[in-house]
Amino acid sequence: MEDGPKAGGDAPHVVIVDPSPARRRRISTAVTNAGGVPIEAATPLEAVVRVGASRVPPAAAVVAEQATQTDSAELIGYLRDTLAGAPVARLTDEASDDADAEVDGAAPVLPIEDAGSELTARVRSLIPET
Repeated sequence: MEDGPKAGGDAPHVVIVDPSPARRRRISTAVTNAGGVPIEAATPLEAVVRVGASRVPPAAAVVAEQATQTDSAELIGYLRDTLAGAPVARLTDEASDDADAEVDGAAPVLPIEDAGSELTARVRSLIPET
């Protein structure tokens, strides 16, 4: 689990599930810049384990589409149920005019191609106000 200096405080924790280390780092930076604490996972199974071991219930999650659609869809459903309705975004490589729209009514799309400050703003919008 990625516990930074804010982990013990009230900062919201955000699960990031992506097989690409570079993309996880990019999203982790956006989470940190948005005032959150990233919890990184490379696979759906690792995400399930990290969520279960987390001392602080995650406030949101970002799941890459790069996993098979079934894995992504199943993980998004699991996280939404486990995290009591916390927002779960689907991370995609494609820029979209519909970036704030929900896919299959389940997850808003978070384009990885967003510029740094725009990506941070989108991540910040996922994190519920505390």
